[in-house]
Amino acid sequence: MIYKSLFLPLLLSSLAAGAQGVVKETMQVTQNMATVLGNRTDIAFSNRDDTLLGSPMLYAGWRPGELLLAGNQHATAALLKYDLYRQELRVRRPQGDSVLLPMSQVREFRLLEPARRFINFPISPPDVASTCAEVLVEGKNVQLVKYLHKEMTKPSTGNDSYTAHTPGALVEEAQYFLRWPSDGRFSPLRLKRASLERALAAYGPALAALKARKGGLGSEAEMAQAVAELEPLLAAPGN
Repeated sequence: MIYKSLFLPLLLSSLAAGAQGVVKETMQVTQNMATVLGNRTDIAFSNRDDTLLGSPMLYAGWRPGELLLAGNQHATAALLKYDLYRQELRVRRPQGDSVLLPMSQVREFRLLEPARRFINFPISPPDVASTCAEVLVEGKNVQLVKYLHKEMTKPSTGNDSYTAHTPGALVEEAQYFLRWPSDGRFSPLRLKRASLERALAAYGPALAALKARKGGLGSEAEMAQAVAELEPLLAAPGN
């Protein structure tokens, strides 16, 4: 009985402390969202779209992240969804609903679980809509970036009533580039060794190191590792 009488107050104290932590975190999120949204009038409320076959989102559920709006200097914690089909960022409000932000209003955002960083660069590659790019390799001399989007495939065709009204499915597509921070230009890249060799043709030491490097470059992870290794050699073209 003595043990129980001592354990119960400790348990209640622990639960109370945990509840206070949740309340404090909720209040902080509310304050963060007020900072992000403010009194903006150009934010439209998002509605669920059940007409699409497949999810337009990068992830189905809300992800904790940090959001930096165009014109702001400090990022704010928020729950985020990235709509790859419409190229919009959805931000969850403390009330439980969400608002959407066109990418033109987003300077940068990060997802924390898993860790991913997206930047809206001042200049986009040719034939690529102005939107955020995921930074796979961050370097002083070069960056490896990926533009993600979802496209609608052609609707099914058929004579029966079901296939005649079946919409096309959403398919995720990616475009890779090397971005040169010194002048903001982009070099298109495919997940192939020959493609990286073409992009580095003017960088003698890096090209020689790439040709001496063993291993494939057919996956995103392999390409990112190669670019990260070669990045220090990309400061002086032609040397």
